Amino acid sequence: EQRGSSGGSGGALQEEMEELRKQVSILRNAYEEATDELEMTQVQMQSQSLPPRSAPSPEVANALSKAQATVRELRAALANSEEEKSALIKERDLAKNQNCTLELMTAEMVEEREALEAQLAAS
Repeated sequence: EQRGSSGGSGGALQEEMEELRKQVSILRNAYEEATDELEMTQVQMQSQSLPPRSAPSPEVANALSKAQATVRELRAALANSEEEKSALIKERDLAKNQNCTLELMTAEMVEEREALEAQLAAS
């Protein structure tokens, strides 16, 4: 059978290609389903092979309790640090504003002094 540009065989080729695409799609879906099933089976087998969880030893429980207490202390210290940081930022902003005000007052005083010196020199 000749394929290509001869007669009506082009339509048959397109049909064949479409059928192959459908088969590839079906195979892909089947592969994905099989992969999912395999993963689920592996998880099931792993969970069945794990020994039951027992209560922690007194040493482990004590260490865990100490670690939790340390975490609480560190969180409290962090909260205090954040509050102090916020207060320092407010103080810094206030100091900047006061500095600007003092600079403006100084500039005004220099202008007044120059004006007074000019009046004294003129008289």
